[in-house]
Amino acid sequence: GTFTAGESGSSVCFDVSANANISGGDFSSGSLFITTDGEGTNLTVTGGTFKDPLSFADCGNGCLPARDENGNYTVSTGNVAAIQQSDGSYVGYPNVAAAIAAAENGVTVTLIDKGTLTEACTIASGKAITLDLNGQDIDLTTDAAQFTIPANATLEVVGKGTLRNKTVNYSRGNRIFEVRGASADDGTKAILKVGADVTLECTCGIVVFGVADTPTAAYGVEVEVAGTINNKMYAITTNGQITTTEGNVPVIKVTGKINGPNAVGIYAAGYAKWDLAADIVADDALSIKSGDFTIAGGSYTSSAVYAVPPSANPGGNETTGAAISITTSDGYAQKTSVNITGGTFISENGYALYEGIAKKADGTPAANASAVTIAISGNALFQGGDAVNTDIAITEAANKKVLSGGLFTKPVDLA
Repeated sequence: GTFTAGESGSSVCFDVSANANISGGDFSSGSLFITTDGEGTNLTVTGGTFKDPLSFADCGNGCLPARDENGNYTVSTGNVAAIQQSDGSYVGYPNVAAAIAAAENGVTVTLIDKGTLTEACTIASGKAITLDLNGQDIDLTTDAAQFTIPANATLEVVGKGTLRNKTVNYSRGNRIFEVRGASADDGTKAILKVGADVTLECTCGIVVFGVADTPTAAYGVEVEVAGTINNKMYAITTNGQITTTEGNVPVIKVTGKINGPNAVGIYAAGYAKWDLAADIVADDALSIKSGDFTIAGGSYTSSAVYAVPPSANPGGNETTGAAISITTSDGYAQKTSVNITGGTFISENGYALYEGIAKKADGTPAANASAVTIAISGNALFQGGDAVNTDIAITEAANKKVLSGGLFTKPVDLA
């Protein structure tokens, strides 16, 4: 219909709290369209013609403010993502990939409707992009890395919403984020940040790599995870070919939540520096092949069956049932340290913390153990399962006197 201005000069005036949904109509008779007289008025516009500008917040899902050939204001529809321009206007895009490809350095891509990502996105070198989920979800259908962050690029994902991997093939190739460091320690960074309101539903959440020509190094990688990862394989993993232990090695900070029933929380194969205060519930909460770990808090619970000594699994996680499982070998970076000052570590079946070497089918060591240092202090709590009579077992590390603190539910003798 057509709404003509009355004596107040308004086509429509909300002077009480209301939920108003406008999908059509002509409000362009020269009147002022008032939307805020009524305190608590919620306006959603998905169609119609207006004399006065519409705000971004007033537009419904998939809609953006627009202007017609007569100079009146309306909405454009069919948008999944939007980028605000320097003049305050918005440009809409039919899918996330198109918006990210168009985004300039420092720009925020805002979702305005749920979408499906059918092609992989790579953040271009030299760009830092923020993806604001804005209460929307993205279904991911590519059978590979959905988002790649190479050297000299940044992706920050914020806002409430879910990135949902719809293809499950139980391969590390089936991942949401792939972060690739630089081959040279030249100061460039590959940065990924996952905000507290973001949820990843996935086979694998985040995988850190080097580059193809120099897979042993992944310089400049920085990963921060404050959100939630619900995974079917690995929530976060570093590629085992990363053996460089000096310089700007990968730095990974996790303060969010990981839920991985029948899966692995963190599989630290390649070398990185880890800062953990996470809440992880998984078959194997924390499986370590190499790396420098500082664990100051959080909770880590494993539900896998007790399996000590673990069976060798070249190229993959070796299950022990421990909340923290350290099975280093000379096939990975030759540097591992674990410094625990707080947190709760629970195994439903095995040791709360286990350090040892995997065995082959004939019972011989699968490889030589590499150097490991472990330190436990503060009020960190360790609780082993029914299959063991102690909370901690350290079998290969040269220094077994690792305790200067900690709380235990079973006797611990690390003389």
